Amino acid sequence: MSIAQAILKEFEEQAPITRKFLERLPEDQLAWKPHEKSMSAGQLAFHLAFVPGGVVRFVQNTPARPRTSIFHNPQAGKKFLKRSMRALRP
Repeated sequence: MSIAQAILKEFEEQAPITRKFLERLPEDQLAWKPHEKSMSAGQLAFHLAFVPGGVVRFVQNTPARPRTSIFHNPQAGKKFLKRSMRALRP
């Protein structure tokens, strides 16, 4: 199995889990953290939504450019999360 095939297989296995998490995350809970050193739920959702595009950019030899500015305010990433959720739908 090639690296590309392995990455695709992993993506296909993880996409439904990611989609379920993003769909079930209440908007009013984006700032919630299970521990003070943890990422917020919004930060984690952004990370999960951003990873597939980052993998595509990596494969295309274009370095990923995360938007770290929305990590400071999880509510600001709401539109991005909604677009990412739509992109993950089959």
